[in-house]
Amino acid sequence: MSCKSLYTTIMNRLIISFVLMILSIFSVAYAQHNPFIKTTWKIDHISPNGKAILVKAKWINLSNERAKFHFIQFEDNFKYQTGISCYNALGLYRVRENNIIELTTSDGAMSPDCEEPKNLSGSYYFKENNNIIELTPLYEEANSTIDANSNKS
Repeated sequence: MSCKSLYTTIMNRLIISFVLMILSIFSVAYAQHNPFIKTTWKIDHISPNGKAILVKAKWINLSNERAKFHFIQFEDNFKYQTGISCYNALGLYRVRENNIIELTTSDGAMSPDCEEPKNLSGSYYFKENNNIIELTPLYEEANSTIDANSNKS
């Protein structure tokens, strides 16, 4: 084997190793960025200002068992379910940079004798501490379409 072919082989292996290392770093970084994938959280409480406290719970097989508490269960990178034993809603979510999660409820069903629980919907800043997540709503100011000078005579 010539020196040139040995050098080429070593360089190719180094390049492939480097690319695989970068890909694994990105996948680990993304997994750490989204703490919600394949988790179930008990909604401990939602305050009047919209701030919510979630406590990590065991995974629930929703086809066999209905939660006896108000829960939110994240299935993958996009879908979640929420509800209690007599109410269930499906939704979509997205985790953004700076620990922001957007929750959108798309469909729900409840028993006739059930009272609909409080719903988490909108954009929240999340802070994780051990098995507790605190969600703080992000309120975006509505942009006014009225020109401030239009009322002047």
